[in-house]
Amino acid sequence: AGPRFEFPPFFSLPPFFTLQPHEGVRAKQLSLWKQLVLDFCASSRTFIVDVSDGGAASGAAGELFRNPGIQRQLTAEGRRAIAEHMVREGAAAWGDAAGAGGDGRLLVFWKSPREWADLVLRWAEGTGRLGSVETVFSLIDGDISE
Repeated sequence: AGPRFEFPPFFSLPPFFTLQPHEGVRAKQLSLWKQLVLDFCASSRTFIVDVSDGGAASGAAGELFRNPGIQRQLTAEGRRAIAEHMVREGAAAWGDAAGAGGDGRLLVFWKSPREWADLVLRWAEGTGRLGSVETVFSLIDGDISE
């Protein structure tokens, strides 16, 4: 396992775990949460975060949306607000077929689709595979995958 994710100082502030009523403060709070989710997911190479009640108790969401050191956790309403904000900002998409977040699974774009496309293109150019047909398996676990 790699180095443990270092949470930013504001993660230890109890008000961070309560949706703020003032519109300007809430906008900043949601922006901070968005960046935290992106950084956390990139660090742990997590692509799916379950923001439902059941999922928030375990996995990446369990660590991300609670801070046992200050005995605080984000409510279901707060997790939903962050997820909806990230979808609006293009930083995530709902993982269910309807795209409405009914199952609470959020696909997190810690790299944009364009960045992933650039990485794949550079890989294909660098390995002499430009123009060849490749599978997802060969990109992930093939002989020359990185």
